Amino acid sequence: MALFGFRIPASWIVGLSVASAAGLGGVVVASSTGALNLGPSKTVTVPVRGLDGAPGSNGVDGAPGAPGSAGARGDTGSTGPQGPTGIRGPAGAKGATGAAGEPGATGPQGDTGPAGATGATGAQGPVGPMGPQGPTGPQGPRGEKGETGATGATGATGAQGARGETGAAGAKGDTGATGPAGANGTNGTNGATGATGATGPAGPTGPMGPTGVAYATSPITYDSATGTVGINQDGFSKLGNLDYLQFNTGTTATDAPGRLLWNNADGTLNLQGLNGGVTLQIGQESVQRVHNGSATPITNGSVVRIIGENGGHLSVAIADNDTVLNATGVIGVATNDIAVGADGYVTIFGLIHDLDTNGWNVGDPLYLGNLGHLTNVRPANGRIVQLGYVVKKGTGSGIIYVFPLQNFEAQIGTPCTVPGQTGSGVYAWTSLSQKRFMVVCDYP
Repeated sequence: MALFGFRIPASWIVGLSVASAAGLGGVVVASSTGALNLGPSKTVTVPVRGLDGAPGSNGVDGAPGAPGSAGARGDTGSTGPQGPTGIRGPAGAKGATGAAGEPGATGPQGDTGPAGATGATGAQGPVGPMGPQGPTGPQGPRGEKGETGATGATGATGAQGARGETGAAGAKGDTGATGPAGANGTNGTNGATGATGATGPAGPTGPMGPTGVAYATSPITYDSATGTVGINQDGFSKLGNLDYLQFNTGTTATDAPGRLLWNNADGTLNLQGLNGGVTLQIGQESVQRVHNGSATPITNGSVVRIIGENGGHLSVAIADNDTVLNATGVIGVATNDIAVGADGYVTIFGLIHDLDTNGWNVGDPLYLGNLGHLTNVRPANGRIVQLGYVVKKGTGSGIIYVFPLQNFEAQIGTPCTVPGQTGSGVYAWTSLSQKRFMVVCDYP
């Protein structure tokens, strides 16, 4: 109970006092743990709620409905019809609302008395069972979707076929006849279920929609005669967002400049270079594009050395073991013929095919000889430039493995030159002290 914004604890004892002079109810508050110290003349009075009005009397119950006339009792059987419940009696009149209680002098208005109880409603007779509804006819098939227009200028999307009409609903089954009224009190046995209505006929299938008109732009192709879509494999400018590129390991395609294909013999990919000058087995060899800056044509299988630069490429010439200069800067073996002033390829690591190796044996080491030729005889002049090994012996079908190693060995008694000196000397041993010797270029 709230008084002037504060709440009286439940532990307080509340007594009522009536200030008859003012005609108002009042409250004197005391605590179970100690009186509220208001002084002898400081009794606090607060407004209280007026007494609830007396509840209104219940309304008179409605008169019970007159019993229905007893129907003739049907023969008892396993499917005898159920008799209907007697006629529903009228609803009882609503009870009068109770009179409102007298309001207190300043208290709120008393609650409205409760409404009188409503008279009982008479029981309603059961409704006969409804026959099941016939199934809906099947939906007509959807028209075929037109071909999707190709990317670019988007072709018009084929019109969607019209939706087939929904089949008509089956006719509703007849409602079972209501059984005759049974005697009041004893219910008759349940009436038999009405017969199920016949299934309605299926709706007709809707017509198929017209086929859409197809358009295609490169690399997609469309054959209007056969209604098929294809791909022009030469029409792609790029492929993006690939997880991987799978090559056909059983391909019968041939090598061509710029073409990448599987090489089943070597178990790797082939990539043919400019003008078909070299076919690179990826991961198994390394080649360098070079320029023939000399006045002599370079033939396939010739050993070459660096002599300069041309257009960002190495400029090369045929190497020779006749002098130190001509045997210096050797980088590899030409893998195609290179005319004077033309570009070609040099293998600096890997296999070179289709060479004449018939004069050597498999496994022979190969060295730089004279005029760019390879030889299996180790040079005796100290200029040891090893180019690789013989892999396959054959005339025009031989294979060599290229891996250049350059090593100069001084041969005692052979000529030598020293920069800044005139003429030449010979390699010779000289004693430094006791058992210490070294090779020198001994000038006369």
